[in-house]
Amino acid sequence: MDAKERPIEKETEEPKKEKKSLLEESREERKLMDEQLTRREELIEREERMKADDLLGGTTEAGQEPPEKKEETPREYKDRVMRGDLNVKK
Repeated sequence: MDAKERPIEKETEEPKKEKKSLLEESREERKLMDEQLTRREELIEREERMKADDLLGGTTEAGQEPPEKKEETPREYKDRVMRGDLNVKK
């Protein structure tokens, strides 16, 4: 009977080893996932800081108006024409 019992024990021991290796594999996978999650969180925080810097440190168009065009007086026009400064395209 001892011979018959031993193969059964070996069969039960082998699945235990497989379960143990599966457990180890799952722990390793969990560790990798935790590391990747930590890295992703760091990248998200970095991206948020960059966006905040862009918003706070950049230029804004709010409240800016184009410069007013100065209307030319007849005398200024005459002086410009006499100098030959007409900006005429040929």
